[in-house]
Amino acid sequence: MIPLACSVSLHLVQLQTSGSNNLLHEAGDLSSAVTLEPLVIFPENIASGSDGVTRDPVDQSNGLCSLLQRFCKELLLKRARLNGLLSGDGNGSGSGLSVCTSINKSPVAEEGFFIQVPSPRFVSASECSAASSSLIDVVSYNSGHCEEKIEPNDEGYLYGFAYLIDVGAVDCGLLLTVLSTSPLFNTMRAVVLEAASYVAHASRNMAQGSLGNQNRGQASATNKSAYAEVLAPLAELVDASSTASITLPNSKFDLRFGQRSLSLVRPNDMQYPFIDTPMATFFLSFSYNSIRIVHSLLLQEERVIFIGATPQHASACVVSAQSLVVPLLWAAPIVPYLPPEGSGIVESILEGSSFLVGSTAEILPRLMLYGCDPGKGSHTHVWIADAR
Repeated sequence: MIPLACSVSLHLVQLQTSGSNNLLHEAGDLSSAVTLEPLVIFPENIASGSDGVTRDPVDQSNGLCSLLQRFCKELLLKRARLNGLLSGDGNGSGSGLSVCTSINKSPVAEEGFFIQVPSPRFVSASECSAASSSLIDVVSYNSGHCEEKIEPNDEGYLYGFAYLIDVGAVDCGLLLTVLSTSPLFNTMRAVVLEAASYVAHASRNMAQGSLGNQNRGQASATNKSAYAEVLAPLAELVDASSTASITLPNSKFDLRFGQRSLSLVRPNDMQYPFIDTPMATFFLSFSYNSIRIVHSLLLQEERVIFIGATPQHASACVVSAQSLVVPLLWAAPIVPYLPPEGSGIVESILEGSSFLVGSTAEILPRLMLYGCDPGKGSHTHVWIADAR
């Protein structure tokens, strides 16, 4: 059987700045960076090899790692600015905040977003094809003629959901990410949001506990062990022999968190690949006529950028839009969430194929510059689908 997820990971996210410690004043400084330290990784057989070196599945995908870092950086800097305004000191110490255990489950919450990135195998196959001056897309990758495709469950993409958990400090947080080789977007989101509340609760207990007499290494080991225990139920998702993975389509299975259970319905994704997309959010964001226009643009393989109120809102629209062309497959580039400062990616693919991109309103001023060259004609046309 195919496991529901290929990896579950929890990372400690830290905002690093050069020079001054004043996060509020450096909120717009490009020298600030985000580091991701793995705390928990399931399955454990991909977390460490025979050489004992930790292998983080997020680090194995450069595009995914960069995307998560940019997403977390944008949110942490926003929290830093808010904390500076609320506490009145702007020193980034986090004194104006307490550990928050409430998880925002709104479909437009800014703390999370949907993921769809090329798999490492697909990236490797694309690089080999480029070296031989040939082209490859997900259709040819799954045709059976690609020598780079070794894993049968790899269809060219990794799908999932990521959520940044507030731990009460403006310069750090916990990032919970669940990835799958199947587009089980709603299932992954439900699992992440349920587990995030328990991780936040564990973080609060550890913050209130007495760890002052331990050194940093001992405290880190204690934290990893505590978080691994909290996330233990999610290990079933990556186990091909678990109840969650062998449950028949349209049947229920339970993930037990302490005294509570999370009941989920196994989607019939084998017969309907994109049945588990957040279509409700998509339909609530556009009128009937707008959906008809979007559908027409997709069938014509146009360049479409979805503007959402938050990264989760924008990414939900993008991953849902591709299901409108089923049984056809969207083979052009797709980026569910592109941080506004990454608008240069749009320019790099503007002269090439069509694409689907999701972002927030901050990207619009940058996009306006790309359509100002009359010499490029219709090749510079980019359609904006405003979902706000």
